[in-house]
Amino acid sequence: MEEKNLRILHWCLKIANRPASIEFYRDKLEMTVLRHEEFAEGCEATCNGPYSNRWSKTMIGYGTELSELQKDSNFILELTYNYDVKSYDVGNDYNGIVVESTRLFDKLSSLGKVTNDVLIIHDPDGYPVQFVKGDSNKVIRLELNVEKVNDSVEYWSDTLGMKQIEKGDKYVDLAFKDDHPKLRLVEIGKKIDHKTGYGRLAFTTPKKHQNALNEKILASNKFKFRHQMTELGTPGKQTVTVIILLSHPDEYEICFVNFEDYSVLATTDPNANEELERELKKEAKKNAN
Repeated sequence: MEEKNLRILHWCLKIANRPASIEFYRDKLEMTVLRHEEFAEGCEATCNGPYSNRWSKTMIGYGTELSELQKDSNFILELTYNYDVKSYDVGNDYNGIVVESTRLFDKLSSLGKVTNDVLIIHDPDGYPVQFVKGDSNKVIRLELNVEKVNDSVEYWSDTLGMKQIEKGDKYVDLAFKDDHPKLRLVEIGKKIDHKTGYGRLAFTTPKKHQNALNEKILASNKFKFRHQMTELGTPGKQTVTVIILLSHPDEYEICFVNFEDYSVLATTDPNANEELERELKKEAKKNAN
């Protein structure tokens, strides 16, 4: 696959306490609310998990997810909130985003533990966030655990076309382009248990490559879909086309969304934080009655 407009986008986190999570990521970690969207019922591509209830998603990060100048794009988080779900079981799959920022490292050091110059703190649901010192002030890496790195890298590299940027005995860093945020697969030597708190990794890709990948998986007896190609609509916003894959052999959910439409949907909404605050107040009022 050619590299233009093919890049890592975001990781979906299921959150059970929306006010606490927003306070953690927006206020403590100083991320910016980029978009907020409410949905009356579950997503047909299970974007909110296997739930049919009302849900919301809040896109949040240290900069615009997609920009006209792709080098200015940022890896972000999608905070997925199911109104009727009160808790999730966190598995051994997600090793957290890695944020490079000396200022945030120092500011947040009392909230976690520093090991080998890495600060690890946990959000209200127990998901880890890693901080390293540096000047970029952005997410530089996503880390996912795998049972055996050599078994997993074949899928991510050979099947999906990601480049191996760096490889150690127990990890490999992957990206579609050298200057993109990296995906690190970390070997833990045990079967991956995603439990109910499992997430989803999203990539953007040109439509023609999305079609080619869809056909490639359809023709395979080894690799699996979670959902074959489908259109997803967002109220009042751009409709996008997605395919949802299951990685081999660790079965991570991977979304490939077409760049042509997602670049319109991903536009930062200047009113996003105001809309989120309005929904938080409405829910707090309802819960108080």
